[in-house]
Amino acid sequence: MKIAIIGGGNIGFALADGVLSKGIVTPADLSIIEKKASRVAEIKQRLNCAVFESLHPSVADSAANCDVILMAVKPQDFAETAKQFIAALKPNTLLISIMAGVTIEKIALSMGNHPLIIRSMPNLPVKVGRGMTVYTASPSVTQEQRKVAKTIFNATGRSLFLPDERLMNAATAVSGTGPAYLFYLVECLIDSAKELGFDQEQAELLSYQTFLGALELWWDSQDSVGKLREMVTSRGGTTEAAFKVFDSEKLGEIFKRGVSRACERAKELAD
Repeated sequence: MKIAIIGGGNIGFALADGVLSKGIVTPADLSIIEKKASRVAEIKQRLNCAVFESLHPSVADSAANCDVILMAVKPQDFAETAKQFIAALKPNTLLISIMAGVTIEKIALSMGNHPLIIRSMPNLPVKVGRGMTVYTASPSVTQEQRKVAKTIFNATGRSLFLPDERLMNAATAVSGTGPAYLFYLVECLIDSAKELGFDQEQAELLSYQTFLGALELWWDSQDSVGKLREMVTSRGGTTEAAFKVFDSEKLGEIFKRGVSRACERAKELAD
């Protein structure tokens, strides 16, 4: 299998690193096209594969003839990028998009009604092999091609196939944006710890290990997160006191409204 990745940014690089480190492709079967010269130099230094600075005709032809083309460019750059290799694109090439908000229909129109398209949304933890990628596919994509896409995504974490493309906006609001929600909560806990008298280093250690331990406990447990929360919450204790404040301020409702607004914004960007 030959893979071409158009765009060597954070996600494109992470996917390249993942498929190479997991042995899904050899360096000889992977090529990356990245327009920033400084980024090209960095990728060449870190990965043992072909890296090109532009889609000149020979590079475009080579990319278009790969088994999989992974579009990791900014949505606003897609139309211009597509023009450079659309003519040479093979009918059986699987086109995988990680462009936020760009629908399968829009991709197909830009690619001469190409039938084999997978639309995906990875999140930032793919950089450390802990990513969550959701994806959906056009009707012509075969089960085998979906397995190929899953293998690529799972090289950087885990993945979930969505039969209904309309759920992609919701997935963007949950898993795509989700890491920022967690970082925000960690920031709040660090700030709270500092206000209680800890210095920055102590506050970060307390917060980091608390969140890490809690997530790993959830992962290893057969209990739901609600049950685990109850296990920490003793009647009349400190946790209950904190949650009385959270509930009185309707923190849960505020959080759900934020996620809902993120989903609405994803729809707006798609339109």
